[in-house]
Amino acid sequence: MTSPVPSRDRWSPGVDDHPVLSRLITVATCGSVSLPQASRPYSCRMRRRSWIAVCVLCGIVLLAAVCWPRPEPHYQGRPLSVWLRGFESDTLEARWQSAEAVRHIGTNALPLLTARLRHQPPLQEPQWKQKLRAWLSKQSLITINLPRPASVRRETLAALDALGPGAKAAIPAVEKLLHENPPDPQALLVLARLGPDAVPALTGALTNDEKAIRLGARACLEMLASDSEILTPRTAEEADFARRTCQFNLAILKGALEDYKAQHPEQFSSDGMPRPSLPPDFIPPEITRTNEPQPVVPRASPDFE
Repeated sequence: MTSPVPSRDRWSPGVDDHPVLSRLITVATCGSVSLPQASRPYSCRMRRRSWIAVCVLCGIVLLAAVCWPRPEPHYQGRPLSVWLRGFESDTLEARWQSAEAVRHIGTNALPLLTARLRHQPPLQEPQWKQKLRAWLSKQSLITINLPRPASVRRETLAALDALGPGAKAAIPAVEKLLHENPPDPQALLVLARLGPDAVPALTGALTNDEKAIRLGARACLEMLASDSEILTPRTAEEADFARRTCQFNLAILKGALEDYKAQHPEQFSSDGMPRPSLPPDFIPPEITRTNEPQPVVPRASPDFE
């Protein structure tokens, strides 16, 4: 008996009715297959998360490369920051040794020095500490050496001053100190020491809002034009930054006096000395003078009756 042949009109499962099976056949024949429609959103989410993770990782690496502390240059086995502290010493020899170390390190010190310029000057020393320091200096029974507060800004400016024109790349960073509130007058002396490349910065300081900065800029330009010994010291003593800072401050005071003379010539004589004068509302005290001897009144004895 022959088996019945299925009719063409009846349903029979085929390859097209099995999606997975049909895709496997496609892979075998064509070598590729597309993802099912249901898995495509999942793949997009995974791809987006992967890109976000890569971007975050790159940002972390870049931030670490920028903020990671760079190794300090060394001289004679000591880092630059240690040599900079020598500028705060009370002895000329220690300050000269620090300047020599900075000059040996050279321009390799500029990255650290320009970064240190962003430090604000220290606040004033507490009053109790000033009184204690003054009391200790007046006696010899107790000997205590109170360290003075270190100034990162002053140490850095002294180091740039020691480098001289070799540190001209730091001119923009030093010029920014003139626009602080309040501005730093010592930056003018350092700019003048950095050479002719700093003339535009000094010229711009002639219109600064602070009169002390304008006077200092004028004094620096005059020193550059006259090749002053303040900018070109010949000996170790003349090259001391603390000494030349005092000379620079004196030049500012002289400039202020010349301006005052020009504004008030009637108050000065022909030789430049101020005329003696009294305030208009000054009233001299009454002084009674007599040539007659004053009588002497004897003091009474406590036993006198």
